[in-house]
Amino acid sequence: MIIGREPISKRLRFEVFKRDRFTCQYCGRKPPDVVLHCDHLTPVSANGSTDSFNLITSCEDCNLGKSANELPHLTKRILHTTSCVRSCLTEDDDHAILPFMFYLAYWLVDAGLSQQQIMKKLVREVQSYASEQRRMELLANIPELIRELFTATPTPEKYIIPPDSFIHYGTWALGEKHQQPHQQVLAQ
Repeated sequence: MIIGREPISKRLRFEVFKRDRFTCQYCGRKPPDVVLHCDHLTPVSANGSTDSFNLITSCEDCNLGKSANELPHLTKRILHTTSCVRSCLTEDDDHAILPFMFYLAYWLVDAGLSQQQIMKKLVREVQSYASEQRRMELLANIPELIRELFTATPTPEKYIIPPDSFIHYGTWALGEKHQQPHQQVLAQ
């Protein structure tokens, strides 16, 4: 007996496209040059869920090329956390934005990016997704966030995701039981 996958609703598909600025998150191409798809970061065949934290905007070529292949674990963490940062910025979740930006920077350090590259990535996310009134405040926080990432152990309390956040850690941790990055730093 073949069990079909849960369909992606038109509304959810549009929300994912809107969150990702109608841009393929793998190659950066946009319509009308490409047809967009919603791609499961963790494939349905590997029990990936059909929710906004496991969906990403992909062009047809990238999606079909990736197929049901799993991305490297760190790549998935970066893509998932990037989608959480964007969701916080577009939903005005002031309590969770700095923790998610911190975790995105943390995973980027793991991927081997320099402080300058991480700074550029965070600035680009804020400039692209934050409302005009919040942009200046968030941009002013990025240098301190980067400095604390590279110097503070344990992670400062302000970068721990609050339990009342509209995005709880468990919903974006790739469906696995991971420690939050600040717990990993403490364990080292």
